[in-house]
Amino acid sequence: QVDALTTTQIAAITPSTLAALSPDAVKSLDTAQVGAITATQAAAITPAQVDSLSTDQLAAITPTALAGLSAAAIGSLDATQTVAFTATQVDALLPAQISAITPEALAGMSDAALASLSADQVSALTVAQLGKLTEAQIQALSPTALAGLSAEGLAAITGSLSPAQTTAVA
Repeated sequence: QVDALTTTQIAAITPSTLAALSPDAVKSLDTAQVGAITATQAAAITPAQVDSLSTDQLAAITPTALAGLSAAAIGSLDATQTVAFTATQVDALLPAQISAITPEALAGMSDAALASLSADQVSALTVAQLGKLTEAQIQALSPTALAGLSAEGLAAITGSLSPAQTTAVA
C-alpha cells in the first residue's frame, strides 16, 4: 500500500511512521518515493530498512537525506549498496557516518565517490577501512583530504600514495 503513495505524501509521513514501516514496505518504494524522503525522516530509518534498499533506491536518496541517516543505519550498508553512492552523496556524509561504514562497504565505493572525501571525512577513516581500499581508491583521494589522516592512518597506506600525495602529507 505504501508504494501507492505520491512523493508529496511520502514527504509528509512523520519520521515515526516511516520508522514503523517494515523493511519489505520500504523495499517496495520506487526511486521517486525514496528521493522524496527528507533528512528528518531519514534520521528515523532503521538499519533493517536500509538493508532492504536496492542500489537504485540508494542512488535516489538526496545528499541531504543521506546525511540524516544515523551512523547505525549507515553502518548496516554493504559493498553492493555503497557502489551506488555518487560523489555528491558521499560529500554530504558526516565524519561520524564515514567512520561507521564497514571497511568492506567503504571499499565498495567508486573511486569517484571516494575522491570527494574531505579532510574531515578522511580523518574519520579507521585503519581497518584504509586497509580495505585498493591502490586506485587511495590514489583517488585528494592530497588535501589526505592531510586529515592520523600518523597511524597514513602509515597504513604510505605504499599506495602517488608522488603528489606523498608531497602533500610530508
